[in-house]
Amino acid sequence: MIPLIKAVAFDFDHTLYDRDRTLELMAPEFMSHFADKLRDDITLEQVITATKHADRAGFELPDRPARRSDSIKMPWGNTYRSLIATGIFSDVPTHEEYYYGFILPAFPKYIDMYPDAVSTLLKLREMGYTTGLLTNGTSEFQNAKLDYVGLRRHIDRVILCGDLEYQKPHVSTFLAICEAMGCAPGEALYVGDNPVNDVEGARRAGLTPVWMRSVGIWPDSLEPAPYAIDAIGELPALIEKINRL
Repeated sequence: MIPLIKAVAFDFDHTLYDRDRTLELMAPEFMSHFADKLRDDITLEQVITATKHADRAGFELPDRPARRSDSIKMPWGNTYRSLIATGIFSDVPTHEEYYYGFILPAFPKYIDMYPDAVSTLLKLREMGYTTGLLTNGTSEFQNAKLDYVGLRRHIDRVILCGDLEYQKPHVSTFLAICEAMGCAPGEALYVGDNPVNDVEGARRAGLTPVWMRSVGIWPDSLEPAPYAIDAIGELPALIEKINRL
C-alpha cells in the first residue's frame, strides 16, 4: 500500500517559473549591457536563441552529482562556456563580467512565475500539505531570486543545495528536504522538470516523483516518470488521486 502523501516539495527553475520566458524578458538588457562586446550584426532574436541554448547546455549533468564546491568555483560555468561557443561576441567577456557583472544582479528582476504557481502553493497549504523547495545552484543566486519574487512566504521549508555538500540528484539532498518538512521520503511528492536531477533523484531517495513537462524532453535511457503534469495547477487533484490509491 502506498503511504499517504503528507508533503510536496518543488524544484524552482522550469518548475515554478518560466525560465525561457525569463531569458526572453532579460534579452534587451543583455544587449544593452554587452553592447560593446557583441558582434555588430547580432539581433535581439539571436541573443534570445543563444542565451536559451546556453542555458539548456548549462543544465547538462556530469556523470556524478556535483559537490557544492564545484558550483562555487565557477557559477554558471557551463552556461558561460556554451554562450561563448555560440559566437555572438566579438570581444568575449570574462566569466566574472558575465556572471557577477550581469547575471547575478539582472536575472532575478525578470523571473516570470507560472500564473498558477503561488495559488497552487496556497491551495496545498489549505489542504493540509506541508510544502518545500529543493533547488540546485549557488545559495547567493538562488537566495537573490527567491527574495526578489517573494516566494519564501508561500513555502513552508526551503533547502538550497548550495548550502549542502552535494547538489541534486544526490540522495542526501532529497532526504534533507524530507527532514525539513517533517515527513518520511515515502510520504513526500517531489515535482521537477529535470528527468535526472528531479525525477530519478527523487525516485532513488524514496519520494514519489512528478515530472513537470515544461522542457518536454525525456531520455529513452530512463524509466518513465510515474506521474507527469503540464501545469502546477494540476497538482492538488493529482495528489488527491494518489492518496486514494
